[in-house]
Amino acid sequence: MTTRPFSRILMAVDGSFNAEAVARYAVRFAHASGASLHVLTVLSPRATGEEKDAAMASVERIVREGRESQVETTGLIREGRACPQIAAVALEEKIDLAMAAARRRHARENRYFIRTVSRWMMAELPCSVLAVRVVDPGRLAHPRKVLISLDPDEALAAHLAPVVSMLAHAAHIRAEILTIFEKSTGFLREATPAIFRRHESRAGEIAAPIQTALHGEGREVEEHFSIVPFACRETMARAVELHAEAILTAVTRRDASRRMLRSHPLEILFRETPCDLLVFRPG
Repeated sequence: MTTRPFSRILMAVDGSFNAEAVARYAVRFAHASGASLHVLTVLSPRATGEEKDAAMASVERIVREGRESQVETTGLIREGRACPQIAAVALEEKIDLAMAAARRRHARENRYFIRTVSRWMMAELPCSVLAVRVVDPGRLAHPRKVLISLDPDEALAAHLAPVVSMLAHAAHIRAEILTIFEKSTGFLREATPAIFRRHESRAGEIAAPIQTALHGEGREVEEHFSIVPFACRETMARAVELHAEAILTAVTRRDASRRMLRSHPLEILFRETPCDLLVFRPG
């Protein structure tokens, strides 16, 4: 079994249904890795009494669920602005993995990552961050088939491997690894069979730590690669084709910190994902 580096997990919740759905992943991951779970809500000065009651009740439910799952779980309630309070708790509690839900705050908005707390956490927190959008709450954070989408960054794939191991340990998943090389249409028109073979070999090298993590958990895995102009679109299309119930991918801090536009690949993924989406940014 692959060594898991996470011993203290922070789950930020706001009383919403989506945050509680993501918290189920946090409970499963904490149980799988033997980590303690810290459930935090930050009460805004502008929040109504009803909103504050909902947030505190959410913390209580998640803490109870964590303890029922034999996870050392602590509830934390702070007041003030969300981002500074999350940063303070992450430092005080020596958090090594922070989790948050990616969701629309208002029905009139159609953004899931731009100008959100989860995006801020990815860009600013020193620890690793996992942002999750739950599309199908009925699965109860227990996907059976997971598409692991990789780009040509070997170091990023190596950082993702412990998360893959944690997910595989938490759920009896069948995994499909998809390594995507983003190339122009001009490149694709001129590419020879030899070029495709080199990319296929390179894909195997990139995916090697993910394969090792999955085999270490005794999980089945199939490997694919693609050379396409738009990686995020290919990820979603393959997820539909393979009937995946979750997508797991990773980004760098630089990717998360880039100026966010509606056409940014991360925003497109969070907005249009056909299934649960887990995006990891290593610390």
